[in-house]
Amino acid sequence: MKTLLLLLLALLFVSCDKVTSKHTAVVPKDSVAPKLTLLGEKNITLALHSDYKEFGAKAIDDYDGDISDKITTIGRVDSDHVGNYTIQYQVSDKADNNATTTREVRVTTFANARLGALGGATVRIYRFESDSNKTLIWQEKSSENFKLEKIGLFDTHADKLNSNALYLIELSGGEDFDKNNNGIKDSNNSQNSGILRAIVTRDDLTNLAQNLNITALSEIIYEEALPILKKNYSKEALLSTRDSIATSFLKDINGDGVVDYSDILLFNPARDQSKLLGELHNNYNRYADIIRDGKIPILNSSAKVANIPTYGFARDITQNSDGTKLYIADGKSGITIIDKATNRVISNIKTKDFARHITLSTDESLAYVADSKAGLTVVDIANKQIVANIPTYDLNSTGDHDARYILMAQDESKLYLAASKSGVLSFDISNPRAPRLVGAYDSQDIAYNMKLSNDEKVLFIADGKTGLIAIDTESNSTLGIFNTYGNANGVTLSKDESKAYIADGYKGLVIVNISDPTNINYLEHIDTPDFATAVKLNKNETKAYIADRKSNIQIVNLESDTHSIIKSLSTPYRTYAIMLTESEDSLYAATGSNGVELITLHTLPNPLIVNTIASDYKAYRVLLKDNTEYTAQGKAGLQIVDIKDIYNPQIKSTFDTNGFTMDIAIDGNTTYLADGYKGVKKLDTSDPENPVLIDDFDTNGFTSSLQLVPNSNLLIISDGTRGIKLFDKYTLTLLDTLLPSEKPLDITVTKDGKTAYAALGKGGVMVIEIETDSLKQKSIIETENYIKHITLDNDRAYLSGADSKLLILNLANSSITKSISVGDFAYSATVDSGYIYVANAKDGLIMLDKKGDHQLGKINCQGAVRDIAIKDGALFVASSERGVAIIDTTLLHQ
Repeated sequence: MKTLLLLLLALLFVSCDKVTSKHTAVVPKDSVAPKLTLLGEKNITLALHSDYKEFGAKAIDDYDGDISDKITTIGRVDSDHVGNYTIQYQVSDKADNNATTTREVRVTTFANARLGALGGATVRIYRFESDSNKTLIWQEKSSENFKLEKIGLFDTHADKLNSNALYLIELSGGEDFDKNNNGIKDSNNSQNSGILRAIVTRDDLTNLAQNLNITALSEIIYEEALPILKKNYSKEALLSTRDSIATSFLKDINGDGVVDYSDILLFNPARDQSKLLGELHNNYNRYADIIRDGKIPILNSSAKVANIPTYGFARDITQNSDGTKLYIADGKSGITIIDKATNRVISNIKTKDFARHITLSTDESLAYVADSKAGLTVVDIANKQIVANIPTYDLNSTGDHDARYILMAQDESKLYLAASKSGVLSFDISNPRAPRLVGAYDSQDIAYNMKLSNDEKVLFIADGKTGLIAIDTESNSTLGIFNTYGNANGVTLSKDESKAYIADGYKGLVIVNISDPTNINYLEHIDTPDFATAVKLNKNETKAYIADRKSNIQIVNLESDTHSIIKSLSTPYRTYAIMLTESEDSLYAATGSNGVELITLHTLPNPLIVNTIASDYKAYRVLLKDNTEYTAQGKAGLQIVDIKDIYNPQIKSTFDTNGFTMDIAIDGNTTYLADGYKGVKKLDTSDPENPVLIDDFDTNGFTSSLQLVPNSNLLIISDGTRGIKLFDKYTLTLLDTLLPSEKPLDITVTKDGKTAYAALGKGGVMVIEIETDSLKQKSIIETENYIKHITLDNDRAYLSGADSKLLILNLANSSITKSISVGDFAYSATVDSGYIYVANAKDGLIMLDKKGDHQLGKINCQGAVRDIAIKDGALFVASSERGVAIIDTTLLHQ
């Protein structure tokens, strides 16, 4: 028993000793992961083909200390290929606690903005969609704080682009650091007022990388290729067209033996001038100066750059030998002389009757004038005196015997005068102050125009319904006649005298073979929209310019096998004569009562239209409020658009009114609509994405216009045959109706809310007094024109409508102070910052100075322009066929 007790005690001691030993040997467990920190940036953007430097990482463990040498790196960066790469860093301490982190590396390309060296520009990258619309996906700024070769560099985001898509890079604003393109940074930077664009693929960006340049040349290619996008979008067709156009501008730049669009994107104005073709192919000579100077033009291809009013009726244009002055056959005013440097009239010399055509002596001392019924008039220019006159009109005869056109022999010994039904008369002018009639050719119809052969042995006469007549100048006998079947009004000859080009009235342009004047043969006929009266050829005979009577000049391409009209230019009145400038980048047009128009030919079509908001139907009226644009779109109702970014407008909603929305007025979150035959609609538009109809009033008429009356609770509308109506805007309660003798088409209200003006079509303008709850007619202002729209501007109103006129009304005395020709039906006018903008049915947007004295430009908006609204340097133009065009006016006014 004792032994057993001792054994139990021994076991107890051993057990206690083990417990004590265990507690003294415990070590705290390491459960904290090392701290792993990247050296360098976590996100790195790396230029393609540049070296990637691995900065590594640092690892500190709370037990093991610095264990950076234990870090393992997984992944690699291939800087020769665009893409996104992840580098993973891992480390473990002795207790097997793990830490990981990653670094993201973008390998992408950068491009150069090259208008000289364009820094600080806004760069927008769009993706073309399948329907030719574009979506903004990136916006950047081009660099400006680096040495010259880095100025203008920007991220193309090539790593984020789809290889199957097509993209547009667009640059605007910024400063040009190398205006003269000599590769040396300028001491003073120049503001960029143009837009540069390039159509690119992901492959373009990755293959060309930092060598890619966006220049005036890529912009021109974009403008030339754009019609493909508009007509039938096809990536393949567009890419093919890019390459095709490129061959017309450049030699091989990259040395691959092929000229294609890659050479366009590599073109650097400071380096590659010698690579430009000396004589550009096809139609592209007009771009030569733009490419070499790097300039981006600001108006479209039919833009007027000057209107020069003359004292009379401009019928013909010629210039002196040094090209400093224009001499105008100016109708009843005789001869008007214009200084080309200032585009201003500097002198006027009265002739006896109506000056139709003019030519100058070589020493420029005398002017010979086809002076209508007065015949041939010779004028001493310096002394402003008529020194000779020979009448051609037989007072005993009837019909047209007016002097129309003059040709002078090279030695100035002889002169030919086309004298209508009197045929062609020839004069000895060896003594120019005493011309002597020496011969006559009695043509069969009306001699309008004529040209001499180089040897002066054959005279070709445009003889109205007879067509073209060739006569022997020595014997005055007929050599040949060609019936053009139109009405031959003008003729010009090719340099080799193998062809005659005839402006043939309603038959357009007729081309005939005159190699043998005794056997004139038909070659071709190009129809023109109206009545061709005159024709001119450019120097290399690649184009014919045709005066086409109803405010048109048609340009015909003579290079292709099939000749066709490639462009139409509009003038505010009939064009009677055309004169190309020496550089052929512009032309002067004699336009009758509108004087002389200077029209530029070589500028790009519509670089000003920065975006378009498509409408579901024709756009009739535009209203802007804050950052929102409202479109009245006829039977498609109301469209609401977010315009915070005019380069990327977002359509918020469309509201179908079931009527025909013509006009809009906004009061806070309430929108009123003139809804045609559905009367007036009142909407809650506090949520632009969900407009709600809250009230309406069926007028039983056709509500075409409405306005909120300032400082009141009133709404006034024009309602067609139902007259002018006044409503309480809160309840849409009808308060009063005024019935004019003619249908009211438009209504506008003065700022004080006391007076309204209604456009009554043929009935002129009604002046209305607005009282608390009633309307009272004050007066009718009669006009000879059809008035559709009224724009108020302080003490004047602009009246627009039919008859191709814009009228300025003095509100103080209700008198018309000016009538301005604007080419076609003027739907409306808007006034801002010293300019008048006219919405034109045919010619698009027309821009005038504030007084209306000069037409400054025109923008083709691809449809009848019906309304214009202005906000923060941008025009929103309701272009009926395409929606709302957005135009950057900061470029327009350069």
